[in-house]
Amino acid sequence: MSELTERRNRETKELIADRAVDLFVDNGFAATSMDDVAQAAGVSRRTVYRHFASKEDLVFDYPRRWLERFLAELARGGALPTRDRINNAVMAVAASIASDPEPVLAAFSVLESAEALQERHARSDTEWIALVRNEILTDAPTGEDWNLRAQVVASALIGTTNAVIVAWAMSGPGANIGSLCADALELFDPMWPDECR
Repeated sequence: MSELTERRNRETKELIADRAVDLFVDNGFAATSMDDVAQAAGVSRRTVYRHFASKEDLVFDYPRRWLERFLAELARGGALPTRDRINNAVMAVAASIASDPEPVLAAFSVLESAEALQERHARSDTEWIALVRNEILTDAPTGEDWNLRAQVVASALIGTTNAVIVAWAMSGPGANIGSLCADALELFDPMWPDECR
């Protein structure tokens, strides 16, 4: 696939997700169909389903974008200590959210409105925890004790980032997610094992 085709596919996917979230906010998650989404995005129903298998996937396109940003920043971190690579990746996600906060706030409000979405959010957190845990374990000494430590640190870090997003969403339009995130990472810092610094 050419770079141009990839870019167009990404732009189409993001447009569909953005229009879907607008509809979910205006009409409710349950009341909005995939046909409604296709019409709002100006694409066929088939195109919507080519990019998204379900309505839930539409709401979780923002976390997918964050994951891409997070992984790119981790890769860019190279030889930095684990803590610094992960903190830089978290701050990159915060910067991404800060660059266009309104759709993220809208998606967050939709997430809170449907039980199925809340369950999916919990599964998403589990995936993020596994990602961070595995990143910690790549640089950690081997041993059962390290598996537990990595799991605890990863779980606490994802809980911390979720707390930042909730605090930011509740603070109103003027809140600075970057500052909130930096403050939270500073509070979290004592949790990092010395081997990860």
